[in-house]
Amino acid sequence: MQARDLPRWLTIGGPVFAFLFLASAFGLYFFNFHGELADQETWGQFGDFVGGVLNPLFGFLAFLLLLATLFLQNRELQLSTHELAKSAEALNIQNETLSKQNFENTFFQMLRRISELVSQATRKQQVLGYTVEARTANGREAFETMFKADLRNIYNQLALSSDPVARVELAYQKFYSERRGELGHYFRSLYHLFTFIDRSDLSEHDKSIYANIVRAQLSTYELCLLFYNGVWGEGKAGFKPLVEKYGILKHLDPRDLLDPTHIENRDFYQPTAFMGREERLEYTPTL
Repeated sequence: MQARDLPRWLTIGGPVFAFLFLASAFGLYFFNFHGELADQETWGQFGDFVGGVLNPLFGFLAFLLLLATLFLQNRELQLSTHELAKSAEALNIQNETLSKQNFENTFFQMLRRISELVSQATRKQQVLGYTVEARTANGREAFETMFKADLRNIYNQLALSSDPVARVELAYQKFYSERRGELGHYFRSLYHLFTFIDRSDLSEHDKSIYANIVRAQLSTYELCLLFYNGVWGEGKAGFKPLVEKYGILKHLDPRDLLDPTHIENRDFYQPTAFMGREERLEYTPTL
């Protein structure tokens, strides 16, 4: 125990009080007995008097020491609590850092896999039931050709309908049944990447950042195919809510769609599908 660890009133007041108490005791004795300690009887009286005076003093000093002990224990407990809180905070920060590193490792692996699928994409031209190997499109060109030469042709061949959604659903259903082999794995992987982001422990702000990273990788015709993938079947049930939540179609140009008016049709998507995060927050504050 060090003096600087004790409260100021105890380190200064205790000794001063003890000194004043002793001085008062001796002063009272000599005032009453006229300061004569020559004979044995007087010495006995003096001893009894001093003992009677010192016993309360010692009791008081013991009480002060008890207070000092309690004070130091309380101080040590506060310091220990503070250190434990700091350790817990440091551990939480470390866990958050490790968790984010694990998330990013998986995230960029999944993103790399999607990039590989795009690079490996191949669209082979079929004429009268035969595959013409010489007329193929690879990579991003394959997505463009599948949209322009396949989906658009199917859509244009269908009779005009008073229900544009029904016409699109029918066209995309026929198109996807023909191109499931080329597009199935791609859309499943893209869906699982956005689901991975959405179900992570990240803040909503950070989720949007990573969703924007994925969105930035999508080409024009990947966005077009994604648009129509989300209005039919599994894409409508699973992917469409994520498209609207993270504004995945923000950079889609309506002129590239089968019909530019589709982007304004709420039966296809809510406006949030085409907005950045700040716009989405204003449109749907609970996002």
